Amino acid sequence: MRNVLRGLLAGLGLAVLLPTPSALADTLACGDTTETHCMVETGTYRIAMPANVDRPGAMIWLHGWGGSANGVMKNKGWIERLGARGYALIAPDGRITSTRYNNKNWAVNDGRSYERDDIAFLQEVAKHAAETHGIDRDRILLAGFSRGGSMVWDVACKAPDFARAYAPVAGAFWEPMHE
Repeated sequence: MRNVLRGLLAGLGLAVLLPTPSALADTLACGDTTETHCMVETGTYRIAMPANVDRPGAMIWLHGWGGSANGVMKNKGWIERLGARGYALIAPDGRITSTRYNNKNWAVNDGRSYERDDIAFLQEVAKHAAETHGIDRDRILLAGFSRGGSMVWDVACKAPDFARAYAPVAGAFWEPMHE
């Protein structure tokens, strides 16, 4: 009976010491799976790389208000279709901007002040993705939905050389209008 208890306790001790699946995911490198964070100084993003492509292009997709990079990465159809064409899907995370709501948002030109300069953040994401994953900076499409679409307009107006193309979906300009 003692040997059985010792064996059970040893097995339990081993199970406690083994990493959990989420702990294993945390040790994976940025972009090893669509669930691992890529971290830059001012935020995080997710990336899904195409198979067998040396210098892929990328679609950087900006989620709408309240969305997240995790939500974007659930769109397996996009990942497959973009990958088949040699493009990565990059999903940056907006920043939580309200204590009332725990929703992520973008620092669009809407007359309010924000803690983070999201244009600088997106430039940091693109640079990091190029350096760590070989993304071709000359083949970036910046797209987004709703509040993310508004951020796409802001980037296109304030940093027109950021991407080769821009595709805002249901995004609007905010007041004050850009000059």
